[in-house]
Amino acid sequence: IDSGIDYEYPDLWYLVDLSRSVSFVPSDDALVDTYFAGRHYVTDLNFHGTHVAATVASNALICAGVTSQTALMGVKVCDYSGSCATSAVIQGILYAVDNGADVASMSFSASITSDPATDAALQYAFNGGVTLLAATSNSNESVVRYPANTSWVIAVGAASPCGERKRSSSSQLELNPGVQA
Repeated sequence: IDSGIDYEYPDLWYLVDLSRSVSFVPSDDALVDTYFAGRHYVTDLNFHGTHVAATVASNALICAGVTSQTALMGVKVCDYSGSCATSAVIQGILYAVDNGADVASMSFSASITSDPATDAALQYAFNGGVTLLAATSNSNESVVRYPANTSWVIAVGAASPCGERKRSSSSQLELNPGVQA
């Protein structure tokens, strides 16, 4: 549940189930990650959904993923700038559950503690047996952001080799208060 997946990416083309992939972004109904890849126009400037999909499932032509033996369902809820509307996120979660997802990866976060409608969708997915993963955030904060902060979701973040919180910058000047260099 991200910005879509470039289904022509060499490591992923045979893994993406286009019959179950969908977009909930009204301004861009393309199923693929929105990025100009040289072959066609796809619109995510960060190419994030494809990057995450390749990390999970890749056949090692370009990069090696955790597995190459899985089917990917691209559920596009984030637009070209990386913005994700709450309504799209809710629709994406419900769609993933209702269309047989076993795992839902959500690499986005919000600066809120909860949202009743999204909480209901998360609980529906959890009760439906879907393993939910969400990013803790890349904001150099000492808190875990929503929806990773809920009891239905496994929070995913990076740590240094010493077990310290990994940050998105190496500059002490760019870190938020409470985050150590």
